[in-house]
Amino acid sequence: MELIINQTQSISELGFEINGYPKIPSPVQRVERVTVDGRDGELIIKKGYSNIVYKIELNALEDSVVNPLFRELKSILRKAETIQLSNDKEIYYKVLNAEFGDMENELEVYGLFEVSFELSPHAYYTAEDAKTVTTTLTFDNLGFDESLPEMTVFGSGTCKFSVNGAEITVNGVSEYVTIDSQIEECYKGPVSMNSMMIGTFPKLVEGKNTVKVISGITKIEIKPRWRAI
Repeated sequence: MELIINQTQSISELGFEINGYPKIPSPVQRVERVTVDGRDGELIIKKGYSNIVYKIELNALEDSVVNPLFRELKSILRKAETIQLSNDKEIYYKVLNAEFGDMENELEVYGLFEVSFELSPHAYYTAEDAKTVTTTLTFDNLGFDESLPEMTVFGSGTCKFSVNGAEITVNGVSEYVTIDSQIEECYKGPVSMNSMMIGTFPKLVEGKNTVKVISGITKIEIKPRWRAI
């Protein structure tokens, strides 16, 4: 089993391999429990998921010169944006942080050390599955949780559309505007257009979703960012 960095580079290319077959754990859901007098049981308020901590041990491959390779690997992993495992290339995880244990001695031969990744809770699908909407389009969520898409709206003036019946309007559009639900920003290039947007940032729910052009728009390009939990 290989660890793949940024969907392109395996750690074996850097002179290392995973020790064993560690699985990426499932995230823990944060909940608040509320007790109400006179009511049986407790109310559960769901408050999202905690980050995943994924610990793996790495070995230096045989005949490797450990210390220079270790320094290179640390530099690459600290800058890594995503990781995935070679036995499940359909998904990847976003890396938030990487920490390293101390290398043991004798390790100029074996190079056994621990890497601890902090990952965002969701697994993201590698397939892009981009959508283009010119009038109305209904499509299925290919993941197993709601997704936070990036939508680029092409048009001019007042652009209005709806996602699952919820209307979104952006005023003062020139050529295009991007609505990114993941970072909750509306912008064109480096220019923020949050103040020109009316409505909530769209989400693509599990099951079927419908995006409808209402006015002022020639097309909408959607990166769905399908994901699972």
